[in-house]
Amino acid sequence: MSQLTNHIKQLREFRGLSQAELARRLGTTSSTVSRLEAGERRLSQSYISSISQALGVEPAEIIGASANSGAKAGASAGAAGDHRLIPVVGAVSDTAWAIPATAATPPRIPVLPSPQVARLSHSGYKVLDGAGLALTGAGGYVIAVPFGAMRKTPLEGDWIVLRSREGRMERHALVTGHTDAAGAYAMIDGARLDLGPIHEPVGLVVAIYREL
Repeated sequence: MSQLTNHIKQLREFRGLSQAELARRLGTTSSTVSRLEAGERRLSQSYISSISQALGVEPAEIIGASANSGAKAGASAGAAGDHRLIPVVGAVSDTAWAIPATAATPPRIPVLPSPQVARLSHSGYKVLDGAGLALTGAGGYVIAVPFGAMRKTPLEGDWIVLRSREGRMERHALVTGHTDAAGAYAMIDGARLDLGPIHEPVGLVVAIYREL
């Protein structure tokens, strides 16, 4: 049987939370959170349920056989060409898009926990390794989502988020959406990216959320 590990620290840091803030949400102490993250305290079912609610994730995302098992499972389930599936923790809201071009970009991507948030399955996210390399440099990811999960055409001023392998934002680029006789396309740092038919999984994910 594979040894179970917990991903509390990874999930907490991805949401920009301190141990103290997570402890406050759980009604416990920072010391307890630290011990839970380190595996020094048993994760009971009630703790798993409480932590998943506090972090806005599914209970299964708290524990797993390994940190990379989701990525391997996703890759084997739907890899095609230079696309590779990876697990992305969190959710996307269709009401969280209007970010002005002058808005300050946060160092990490906060999650918007809301009843209106539309949770996408991990298989809905694809990583464009080939296209991403030109934009991010070595080790960078461009994360894309099917248009059908968001909207049918891109909007001007959208942000495309380029994330590193550790789930942290490496850099970002302003994406402007356009439509012509050939279909929808986007301009990223002056370069054209053809988006294709709306049913093709090549949409742009915009993952700069409103601050909580």
